[in-house]
Amino acid sequence: MNIRTRILLYTNSLILLSCSILGPIYAIYLNKIGANLFEASMAMGIFAFVAGITTYIFGRFSDSHDPKKIMILGYFLMGLAFLLYNFTSSLYGIYCLQVLMGLGEAIYSPAFDKTYTESMPKDKIGSTWGLWELSNYFAQAIGALIGGLISEYLGFNAIFITISSMCFVSCIWVYYSKELAFERTS
Repeated sequence: MNIRTRILLYTNSLILLSCSILGPIYAIYLNKIGANLFEASMAMGIFAFVAGITTYIFGRFSDSHDPKKIMILGYFLMGLAFLLYNFTSSLYGIYCLQVLMGLGEAIYSPAFDKTYTESMPKDKIGSTWGLWELSNYFAQAIGALIGGLISEYLGFNAIFITISSMCFVSCIWVYYSKELAFERTS
């Protein structure tokens, strides 16, 4: 595996891990601020709806613009949204953060997919995507455990600081990676 593929895998794994730390306990957090289960479901629905309707738009954008800059923006927005959870206690504020998270996801995902696919050795596309899937499932498993431990012993603010920091580390890592320089193909 080349260095470019490794950097993409490591930085995206941090993003996947950050989301997995919060995911399993998200409804518990929302319940603590007064949301019922339907309202918690609504928050996840808002995220998915926003990401769903904007992913194609940002995918087209990443076809003709520097995907590195696009990934940086998406990772930054996700980190910002996670950080702002520390300052938001209303359900409507949470819904706004879910919009921001959905945009961050929609912005970075197609640019990441494009760059990751282009970085693969042509004879190892299946196994290289297999590595990404492996990192995705390991992030879910490890993230669920870490999230439970952090929330149990340190509280939700510590979770939001941890996961926003992970997103910002990915953002900075991609920013400073010379190996991810944009190469115009057309």
